[in-house]
Amino acid sequence: MIFQNVVVISGIFVVLSFVAVVVVLKKKQLATGFWPMFAAIAAFITLAEFFGFQGREHLHGYFIVVAFILFFFIALVKYWDTMRLLE
Repeated sequence: MIFQNVVVISGIFVVLSFVAVVVVLKKKQLATGFWPMFAAIAAFITLAEFFGFQGREHLHGYFIVVAFILFFFIALVKYWDTMRLLE
């Protein structure tokens, strides 16, 4: 129970830090890269733990699956970028 509280609270701070990075990059008109996607993944994991803490296991599982799909998408795109560089 304490672990879930720590994960939810730290997840909120992680999401806010990713959002701050994206805002600074946008403000300086730099490329954001995958920072918005990592912010979304952190948000989904935080929401999953929050719903797991409330006992809503179906929502917990749903948000974890969405986070893993986003991780897989990032891995695919980074793989394609690496293969393009090696050509």
